[in-house]
Amino acid sequence: MRADKLSKLKSGLSAQQNTFVRQAQLNQSSVRASFRVAQLIASSGKPFTDGEFVKKCMNAVAKEVCPEKEDVFNAASLSASTITRRIEEIGGNVYAQLQQKAKEFNFFSLALDESTDVQDTAQLLIFIRGVSANFEMCEELAALQSLKGTTTGEDIFGKVCQTMEELDLDWSKLASITTDGAPSMVGVSRGLIGRMTREMEERGLTAPLQVHCLIHQQALCCKVLTWDSVIKVMVSCINFIRAKGLKHRQFQEFLSELEFAHGDVLYYTENPFVADIDEAQPSYQFELAELQNCDVLKDAFKPNSLIDFYAALPNDTQMQGHSSH
Repeated sequence: MRADKLSKLKSGLSAQQNTFVRQAQLNQSSVRASFRVAQLIASSGKPFTDGEFVKKCMNAVAKEVCPEKEDVFNAASLSASTITRRIEEIGGNVYAQLQQKAKEFNFFSLALDESTDVQDTAQLLIFIRGVSANFEMCEELAALQSLKGTTTGEDIFGKVCQTMEELDLDWSKLASITTDGAPSMVGVSRGLIGRMTREMEERGLTAPLQVHCLIHQQALCCKVLTWDSVIKVMVSCINFIRAKGLKHRQFQEFLSELEFAHGDVLYYTENPFVADIDEAQPSYQFELAELQNCDVLKDAFKPNSLIDFYAALPNDTQMQGHSSH
């Protein structure tokens, strides 16, 4: 009798323990799922509130496919506040990994670019590329620093020093620094390069190799050249194909019959005010949309030629990526 009672108590205890184990496993799975969704939302650039919509979709699918698992799907917390915390934790973990990697660098280089966001706040991007003793390369975004006031070379230098201090980087291992052509970057006396050179001299170190990006100037030179003998024929052919929907479809069918790898035929244009925003590079779509929808910008730039358009831009931005428009 006593043995039976003891056996029942053991069985009850085991069942309770299994219940706690299953609940703990369920909680861990729910947390992992919320982290996975948060990572996808962050990497896709979606609003944090999309997590709530994703959860509704998950519950709808679970209700139709596996109703018995609906509670499991519903346990995942995907509210906007939860997604925000998850992304902050992911970002903190990634930054901690970068700090650990930086300690292994034998040499590293920096690349900087400064631009203004929609709220007229200057944002400084600092990229780092380092190599370890085993020749393992690491290239990451080291920091995104906001410049609230002025954007002088001294201000930028302060943000660079702050980033190097946060990553515990050794100045003696700085091999090169890449900037654009803005005066605040390349100025010998008051620019970032000049300030970095003086800092290295004060530390008794060799100044890093200074690299200036020239790709934007090359792209602008290509725009200046006249290709009328080629452009006129190309534009005429494209407009002939795109003028009528039937001709457009027939041309696509013709290419398919020939088994040619092809995309769609786009209207030729170099006028940024009528360019197709969806066909532009993602990094330029916002600026292109603002240019096409802002009456003030239209009145200021639309009457100008292409050369005058770029020449009218501020000195620190006229060569930074706008030539792709």
